[in-house]
Amino acid sequence: MITDKARFIHQYYGQRILRVNFNKLAHVGQGGWNLNHPDFYIEVTPLSKITNEDAIAVAKIFHPEWENPTITYNDETTTTVTNGRTSYGDIVDIYADGEIFPEESNKYASYFFLKAYDYLRSKGYLIPWREYTCEQILDNNWARLK
Repeated sequence: MITDKARFIHQYYGQRILRVNFNKLAHVGQGGWNLNHPDFYIEVTPLSKITNEDAIAVAKIFHPEWENPTITYNDETTTTVTNGRTSYGDIVDIYADGEIFPEESNKYASYFFLKAYDYLRSKGYLIPWREYTCEQILDNNWARLK
């Protein structure tokens, strides 16, 4: 039976982040590991530790026209990327809990969010999945933070 845990972990396919014992990391989707095993989990990076490069890449998904975005870390819960101006629509906030908020109404299309979440997942960041918050994913022991 494929459980929600296995489905969640499979989103990180190909990344070497699956902890299968205390000393070994394996690639998700390789090696025939039972992802439902209670001791297996993935090691992911929290969005509170997003790199400047990745934050800019996410902002450019919503604003590909931006040439020189600026990073502002407000605190450990929010990363703000701006286009060098402070007018409405020139800000993308990335929250540690996995929410992304571009301040421009026409940028709310599902396509932009799916692309942003896929990008973050491909880089090994923990993001919410289906009805599960990041906190619930950690509480379920499906993932642990690096």
